[in-house]
Amino acid sequence: MRRLRPMLIAVTPGLVCAGFFLLVGNRDARFHVRSFLKLEVRETHLFPMIYRDEASAVSNFLSGVGKRPLLANTSRTSETSVALERVGPVRNTQLFHIDYSGLDSNAVQVAASNAANLAISFYATNQPSWQVTLAETRCFTPVSVFERLEDSAWVYWRRCKAFLRL
Repeated sequence: MRRLRPMLIAVTPGLVCAGFFLLVGNRDARFHVRSFLKLEVRETHLFPMIYRDEASAVSNFLSGVGKRPLLANTSRTSETSVALERVGPVRNTQLFHIDYSGLDSNAVQVAASNAANLAISFYATNQPSWQVTLAETRCFTPVSVFERLEDSAWVYWRRCKAFLRL
């Protein structure tokens, strides 16, 4: 009885966490599309000096009042079937990504491509010295919570092993 109680105390949070990850990790049949934008200075073709959060500026622009119906009409779908997931930079590159998701793969691809073109027109108006080009639009599978947890645990384990070898 003495050994059973500490084991139950240790196992209970693990089961609660496992149940939470099973609920959160469920996937629906959504398609995810990512558009890549390349930012550079027009004359030097180098990455521009940025003094604001460009990802949030583009995200706010694309989440504006008139943009979602505009993107839905151009992709011939309803406003609720296509959603802006995330806008962010690609680490250590001149690229920014715009992620969209939805139930119809063609509609999502058209919406992501048109959103990238809207972002290009946004930069052409607000930053005329920058050159922004659409690099690529493609479908992708987002990384699940389990894969991120597994990767972080694996990286931590390798670092600990390397530290212990020293």
